[in-house]
Amino acid sequence: MNKITEKKIFVPALAILLFGCAQVFAADIESIRSASDWFKFPSFQNIQAQASSQNLRKPVPNLLSWNIAPQSLIFSRHLKKLISPEEFKETLAHLNIVYVGEVHTMLLDHQVQAAILHQMARNHPHLVLGIEMADVLHQKYLDYYISGKMPEAQFADFWNHSFGDFKAYRPIIEEAKRDHVRIIALNVPRTIERKASKQGLSSLTPQERALLPRKIGEIKNPRYYAMLKNSFSDLPPKKMKRYLFSMQIWNETMAFNVVRQRQLGNSVMVIAGLGHMLYGGGIPEGVQKRLKGQSSAVVLPFPPDGDRQSEKTLLQKLLDPKSDEAHWADFFWLLPDARQSKAG
Repeated sequence: MNKITEKKIFVPALAILLFGCAQVFAADIESIRSASDWFKFPSFQNIQAQASSQNLRKPVPNLLSWNIAPQSLIFSRHLKKLISPEEFKETLAHLNIVYVGEVHTMLLDHQVQAAILHQMARNHPHLVLGIEMADVLHQKYLDYYISGKMPEAQFADFWNHSFGDFKAYRPIIEEAKRDHVRIIALNVPRTIERKASKQGLSSLTPQERALLPRKIGEIKNPRYYAMLKNSFSDLPPKKMKRYLFSMQIWNETMAFNVVRQRQLGNSVMVIAGLGHMLYGGGIPEGVQKRLKGQSSAVVLPFPPDGDRQSEKTLLQKLLDPKSDEAHWADFFWLLPDARQSKAG
C-alpha cells in the first residue's frame, strides 16, 4: 500500500471506527489510552462536536419527501454519476439486503436511513430492520414498542439507558413503527463478546455459545482489513489481535442474524456504524460467504464527519480515481452544505 492510499484510509477510518466501536476494550480503556492517543484525534473530536452542536440542534431537511434537493443527492459508484430518485427507488426495489451506514449521533444519517426504509417498505412486504445497537436480549423491548405495547417515553428511557440519545434515532425508529416493520436486534450481548475476546470461544457456556455463529471467520477483504489495522495502529500485537477478533465477533454475529432473516424469507435493511460495512467488509462480507446470490448494496451518507462541503467538492472526491473514499460503498447519499452548493 502506498503512503497516499494509506493516509486516505487511515484518517477518516480512524474517526469513524472509533466513534462507532470505541467500547471494544471498555474494560481496558486506560491501556488503550496509553497505547494510542486516539481520544485526541482531531477528526474524532470534530465528529463529537458536529453531532452535539450541529446535527442535534439545527433543523434538518425533510428527506422523506424524496425531493432530491441539494441536501440529498445520490451518487452511484458503479455508474460514476449522480442518479435520479426514480433510479434509486428502482434499485432498492430489487435488493434483498440494504446496508445503510451511520455515525451514531448524526441526526442526518438517521433521516437518510428513515427515507430509505420508507421506500423499502413500499416494495418489500416482508421487510425487517436489523440494528447493530441492540443485542438479542433487547429483542422483547423492540417488539413491545413497535407493536404499541410500550409508550414512547418508556421506550426512550430504555434506549437512552442502553444505547445513547434516543432523539438521534427517533426518525428511523418512528418510520419502522409507521410502516409496521419489525426491528431485529443483530448483535451479541457485550458481556459475551468481552468474555470471548479475552478468554476465547471455549470459555463460553453452551447457552452463550449458541448466540454466536458456529464459526467466526477471518477477514478476507483487504481494504477492510487495512482500515481496521490502521485504526489502532499503535496497539501492541496482542491487543491488536484481540481488537480484530472482537470486531469479527460483532460482524460475524450480525451477519449470521441477517442470514437467518433471509432464510425466513424476509428482506433486510441493516443500520450500523460505518466501520461495520465500509468497502463491503464486515457484515456484508459475513453475509456473502454464508449466503450466495443475494442482491445487496451498501449505502452511506456522505461525508461522514459532519464537514458539510459543496456538492462540487463531494463529487470531485468520489470521481477522483485515486480516492479511497470512492470505494467505501455502492451508493453515496450526498449531504452537501446547501449554501456552498449554491455558491459553487
